[in-house]
Amino acid sequence: MDPTDGPLSFELEEVTRIGRERDCHIVLRSDPLVSRRHAELRLTGGEILLEDGESQNGTFVNGEPIQKASLRQGDIVRVGRTRLQLQVSPLHISRSPAEPLIEGQDFVFKRVNHDKGSSIGSLSAAAFFEAIGLDGVVDINSAESSNVRRRTRAFLVLFELSQLLQRQRDPAVMVDICLDTLIEVLGAHQGLVVELDDAGRLVTLGARSTGGPQSSRPVVTLSRTVCEKVIADRCGVLTNNPTEDFHNAESMVFASTTSLLSVPMIVGDRVLGLLELTSFHPGHSFNESDLDLLSVAASMLGTTLEARRLEIQRIATIAKLEVAQRELEAAQQQLIAQHQRATLGQFAQRMAHELRNHLMAPMAMLEPLPERYPNDENLAETVEFSMVALHTIVGIVKEIQEYAATGQLEPPMLVYGDLVAVARSAVHYLKYDRDVNRVSLRLKVQPVPLVPLDESRMCQVIINLVRNAAQATSGPDRFVSVHVYPDGADAVLEVRDNGCGMGLDVACRAYEAFFTTKGTGGMGVGLEISRLLIHQHKGELTFETWPTLGTTFRVRLRPPTQCQSTES
Repeated sequence: MDPTDGPLSFELEEVTRIGRERDCHIVLRSDPLVSRRHAELRLTGGEILLEDGESQNGTFVNGEPIQKASLRQGDIVRVGRTRLQLQVSPLHISRSPAEPLIEGQDFVFKRVNHDKGSSIGSLSAAAFFEAIGLDGVVDINSAESSNVRRRTRAFLVLFELSQLLQRQRDPAVMVDICLDTLIEVLGAHQGLVVELDDAGRLVTLGARSTGGPQSSRPVVTLSRTVCEKVIADRCGVLTNNPTEDFHNAESMVFASTTSLLSVPMIVGDRVLGLLELTSFHPGHSFNESDLDLLSVAASMLGTTLEARRLEIQRIATIAKLEVAQRELEAAQQQLIAQHQRATLGQFAQRMAHELRNHLMAPMAMLEPLPERYPNDENLAETVEFSMVALHTIVGIVKEIQEYAATGQLEPPMLVYGDLVAVARSAVHYLKYDRDVNRVSLRLKVQPVPLVPLDESRMCQVIINLVRNAAQATSGPDRFVSVHVYPDGADAVLEVRDNGCGMGLDVACRAYEAFFTTKGTGGMGVGLEISRLLIHQHKGELTFETWPTLGTTFRVRLRPPTQCQSTES
């Protein structure tokens, strides 16, 4: 319910039950601290007695726990999280359904000090005109007063019903509220609402009676003859002698029915179903005013149900459109990625061709130099470094070609190796990198277990992570640390920086192909290729990031037995 509606008022019956069960008079389903049958109020000898129903969380009056207590004007009763205040007034016309569904609101109980209850239909003429403020204005003994009372009562009932229906979202509760109100006002014993489904069949939306909850009510017999008449002719049916009026109707059983009202629910040019009231009391009969009131109420209920149905359809349609929109966006992103990979593949193919043509000569010149000058250690180191760099460049271009063509990489050649040695080699190589030279590069290693790895490709991953870290740092105290350490049987390598870190929007897209924050300085495939390489090593690549504090990437490699267990 909308909390802006304010506290709700309920009239006390001789016995008023409070709890989560549907057959309670005050149903508090959404309060998790209320028991199924939490408490009971009784009107006894002019007193209002409150008794706890062995609830799990107890019943309180003015903040004190009680088992049984006599209530006075203004007392505050608390059950679960819900507060209720007792108010005694000489007269109150009820504005609440018989089974309200309450969502954690405060309530005001008002005791009605008359014997016949508070329904508009049960008030005497004097009480009725007093309740609506016309006492002393209309002569209750005049003939005109009866007409005024009839018309005013119908208006008040419809106004009250409209307010009650507007507060509800559940169609089943709307039907119950409408039936309970009409049964009380028109003095009926049973009420039934049915609708026509898409196949033209009648489907029950709700059935209520004065006999209590649905499980204890007599079965409502629906007349096929009356239904066909009401729906086909779009007219109301009023009979105070159904057994005689429909004696040839083989499908009807009117053994105990003394009066019947049945009207169509019409919205626009469509008949949605019908609303029917029956009475079993021999002295009771419906009149044309009752038929008119029921017709308007049925139209009001039908309009409210149809509006709610359309709202539910609208919500479902919006949800479907949102799903379709997400699928379309995913398809568009896939097409974009395919186009980007195709473009990258064409570029890599041309670059590989040019590199092979231009690198063959330098490699041929460098390779014999160590043998020609065996005593020059610096030259030998420079040649080795240059040859590794040239082979790495060719390998990277080849991997980009493979990734662009299939989105995958060629499986690595895994052999047992030392991650510490690979980390030392990568850091040694990075001493000559321009971006890395701008920061303090720190290496810390501890002995780790041998794990299956492709040294060349693992070195490529470390170089990529360190260069990314160096490019993300700024300031005089910039550093990037490489730490290799054991974690049980695992070998772990961490690359940490004290740079700008990543925001949530960037972190969520870190592994997304072709996503880059470097502008024209990057292609956006380095981390994705690194992730694929680590996955081929049966390992994990994860990261932690803190905006303005830096980022830590973590590579975890496992022995073969743990890899098989993880995959299982």
